[in-house]
Amino acid sequence: MKKYIFHDMKNCTFAVKPFQKQEHPYLPPLNGPTFNSRYEEWYPFWELFHRLVQQKHNLVKVERMQYLKGSLREKSDRLINHLSITANNCTAAVELLRQRYNNRAILVDNLINKLLSLRAVREENAQDSKTLMDASGEVLYGIRTLKVNTSSWNPLIIQILLSKVDGKTRKLYQH
Repeated sequence: MKKYIFHDMKNCTFAVKPFQKQEHPYLPPLNGPTFNSRYEEWYPFWELFHRLVQQKHNLVKVERMQYLKGSLREKSDRLINHLSITANNCTAAVELLRQRYNNRAILVDNLINKLLSLRAVREENAQDSKTLMDASGEVLYGIRTLKVNTSSWNPLIIQILLSKVDGKTRKLYQH
């Protein structure tokens, strides 16, 4: 039974519960990343989530599991939905997510498909050409960050991009 401290202030008596320190009385909301099951967003999500939650030594595994489940959306949420929020399931949940989304081959395939499906520029237009170059550069950078050697890809990349530029720009390149 808890003891109460009684105060008497000019005949006004009241009881106060002594302060009890709780290490984690509640989990504050995590204003961190969410993951919506898109493979290309796995690495940025995991890097930030790992830094904000997984590496926090003051959080126990069950709390990490709660934050992980709260950060997932769509298919990734359903992937670990069957796991209850327990300390033992935290490691299993992380492993399931890594097996599914930390797949370099799928990430490279998705980036190559993105490059191949970039919208072609049909008329000479500086803004559209810049958008095409920026998007293709982003894709190639993404592929390189996955440690794919692209040093011999230049002829292939040039051919793909030439098929996406307007006729005048293509002729200027070829001459």
